[in-house]
Amino acid sequence: MLHTLKLRFTQLNLHKRLGPLLNNVRQLARTETIGRHMGKRLLGIDYGTKRIGLAISDPRQIIASPLARVATKKNHKETAQAIKAVLEEKNFVIEKVVLGDPKLLSGEPSPLSKIIALFAKDLEQVLECPIAFFDERLTSKQGEKLLIEAKVRRKKRAKVIDTMSATLILQSYLAIPKMP
Repeated sequence: MLHTLKLRFTQLNLHKRLGPLLNNVRQLARTETIGRHMGKRLLGIDYGTKRIGLAISDPRQIIASPLARVATKKNHKETAQAIKAVLEEKNFVIEKVVLGDPKLLSGEPSPLSKIIALFAKDLEQVLECPIAFFDERLTSKQGEKLLIEAKVRRKKRAKVIDTMSATLILQSYLAIPKMP
């Protein structure tokens, strides 16, 4: 019995000495494995010729939230720089951009799709992360309907419809099961 008590005491004493070291190792393992994948966010974009809606995912990439509305600039490079400024202001690290691609109901690319493809090239260079295109057919209509159901006034709806559409695009993308 005395031997067992001495053994347990030695184990506890050893645990006390190694405890801080083990905590440091655990913390390092968490940041190296989880932090790399879970700390980065996805950016959702609803591109418009006048305004661009932005949405951001949570670090675990489960939920999309509205972020900001950016005015479209003179050229795509300036617009991409404005988006980067919003992200830097909020200290967001982006893993991937989900860019809404407005296709026609027939599935063919719309006239705006060609402009968005050119914008995507500049955006990819500025943000230095990959771009994923996502079919955004009727997201503006969906967003408008949700805002009307929430009894949001017309003036307020006009201010938030772009970010609402970006949020719907990103949330739809996040809902797709990903392969490991």
